[in-house]
Amino acid sequence: MKVGLSIEVRYMSLRLKIKCLIEKLKLKSNHEGKNQMKSKSTNVKPKKKKNLLDNLYRDIQEIIDDTLHRISMYSPEASLMVFNTGLVESGYRALMQYPSKIARSYFQVEPNTCYDIFENYLKYRKAIWYDVIDACELNEKYKQVIPTKQECARLLTNNIAFSICMARLVYRRIPIRLPKSSDLDGQAHYWLKHYNAGGKGSVDKFTDALKLAS
Repeated sequence: MKVGLSIEVRYMSLRLKIKCLIEKLKLKSNHEGKNQMKSKSTNVKPKKKKNLLDNLYRDIQEIIDDTLHRISMYSPEASLMVFNTGLVESGYRALMQYPSKIARSYFQVEPNTCYDIFENYLKYRKAIWYDVIDACELNEKYKQVIPTKQECARLLTNNIAFSICMARLVYRRIPIRLPKSSDLDGQAHYWLKHYNAGGKGSVDKFTDALKLAS
C-alpha cells in the first residue's frame, strides 16, 4: 500500500478546487454586474481570485514535480516547461479542446500523439515505459499492451499524472536541450516550434499566458 494520497485522489481534489474556483468566478462576475458602485466589494474579490489561482497553480506544480521525479525526468527546466505549457494550452481551466474535443488534458495532448509516443518511442525504451505506468498507477496490463487511441483519450482526460508524462515526453523526444528556467522567450520559441508545431500558437500567446498567471 502506498503512503499518502494516490494520484487519482489528488487529481479528484484538484478538479474539485477548479470547479469551486469557476463557480466563485461566476459569482464574482454576476455580483460585479449588479454592484459596480460597491468599491469595497470589488477591491477585495480580485485578491481572493488571485489567492485561489495561486493555490491551484501551487497544487498543479507539486503534482508535476512529483510525477517527473517518479519517471526520473525531473529538472527545474523540465518542470517549468511542462507547467508553462499547461498555462498556455488551457490555463488549467479545460480538459478538452473546444469545440472539437480532440486534444485532451490541461496540456492539450492529442490521442494520436499519445499513441505515437508509445508506439515509436516507449516501445524501444521499456524502462521509461514501465516507470510511466507505475507513476500513473495504471493497470499492469499496460506494461505489455499499448493503450489504444480511445484509451489514450480517456487516460489523458482522467489521469493528470498520465497527461504530465505525455507532455514531458513530447519534449523529451526533441534532441535539443530545454531552455533555461530564466529564458522565457526561449521557452516560448521552444514550445511554438516543438509542441505547437502546425497549431495556431505564437510567441506572444505563450508570453501573454504567463503574464496573466503572474
